Amino acid sequence: PEGDVGHQLLALEAYDQSEYSDALRHVEAAIERNPKAADTQLLMGQILFQLGRIDQAEKAFQKVTATAPGLAAGWIGMG
Repeated sequence: PEGDVGHQLLALEAYDQSEYSDALRHVEAAIERNPKAADTQLLMGQILFQLGRIDQAEKAFQKVTATAPGLAAGWIGMG
């Protein structure tokens, strides 16, 4: 897919099917194309959490709260 949205959609689909490694690959591609997208960073944090990569997930959630402080899910992800 071209652009960040296509990769984000594929990441969401893989996440919904508990295919977290595939989801991570797609969300990384989406972030590479649009690193400031808070919703994509949020998805990255959720995927990393499911993979047991808690420290990395927390960093992703911190990016969400820094770029979109009004997005409650970022704060919730940080615990």
